[in-house]
Amino acid sequence: MQISALEYLRCPECREHLSMQDMTKRKCDIRSGTMECTGCSHKYPVIMGRPALLPDGAVNIWQAPLDEALGVPPGTPVNGALSVNRLKEIGIERAIEILRNRSTNSELIESDPNMVTKVLLGRARYRISGEWFKHCGRNERLLDFPAKGGGNYYIFREFMNTVQGTQPEYLIDLLSGGGYGVTHQAFGNRELRRIAAVERDLNCLWSMQYRFKHIGLNSISESIGGDVRRLPIASESFDTAMTLQGLVELYGIRGFIKEAYRVLRQGGYYVAHYSEDPVTYDILSLSDLRKFALAADLYAGHEQFIEAAEENGFGVISTRVFEGTKAKKRITVFRKM
Repeated sequence: MQISALEYLRCPECREHLSMQDMTKRKCDIRSGTMECTGCSHKYPVIMGRPALLPDGAVNIWQAPLDEALGVPPGTPVNGALSVNRLKEIGIERAIEILRNRSTNSELIESDPNMVTKVLLGRARYRISGEWFKHCGRNERLLDFPAKGGGNYYIFREFMNTVQGTQPEYLIDLLSGGGYGVTHQAFGNRELRRIAAVERDLNCLWSMQYRFKHIGLNSISESIGGDVRRLPIASESFDTAMTLQGLVELYGIRGFIKEAYRVLRQGGYYVAHYSEDPVTYDILSLSDLRKFALAADLYAGHEQFIEAAEENGFGVISTRVFEGTKAKKRITVFRKM
């Protein structure tokens, strides 16, 4: 983590500035330490160079959004196809009743005092060493720049061009996953001066940062552990935000849109690549899945997403539909009005 990242990193609880405690560093690179909020005194660790700014000190390993909405305990195996099977077993009306009896989104994350575990540190060392990339064909899939192709490569290429067309100097990638989209954008757009990628699953951070290092942009790029529903980012810090196919894996769409709007500068752009409809896996009808998604604040489809974005102050600049190999895809450009 670069010391300069403290210019835009903020406490996700109260959005006040952070100060470093017990810091170890190498030149301008912070290797470990604790970020303490100057407002509410919450503390967040820097783990092997990666800032982990998760609300309430929680460890967030990715969970199927349906399971998260229904209160299924973290670590429970996904019940097939993003747990759409589980929703079918429960039934739509019963599932909506469960939602009504649950806490609000912001209260769902429970604190874990054992955030920096030996297992997490072991995984971090393995990924940051580059050894992880040497297996299962990951070198060819993840370290091959520029991207060469694939089933929906032409849509991916259009998305990359659309993001670059907003002419950002400061870019933030939201719902980054392993960082495939943002690292390719960074590789192809050398006008960028600051790149941040926010991902909730901490296991992804070190492999993502390794990829930034692989393309020679480690010094301006930060993979950040954070929840996009409460971004650990200062308001109006970035020119452009981007999301590559992450919306269907998010519980809390409206909170996410508000946060994306907040961290963009006035006139900034948000570029989203996503499926036209929520994915049913032929398990549920689209109408049933959409009914639950709307009640649970999950991704319910293009029209509903546009409506939520406009309600939060975004204007739609353009939207294009593509016939994907499995389902229709969209690339939509929003602007902060």
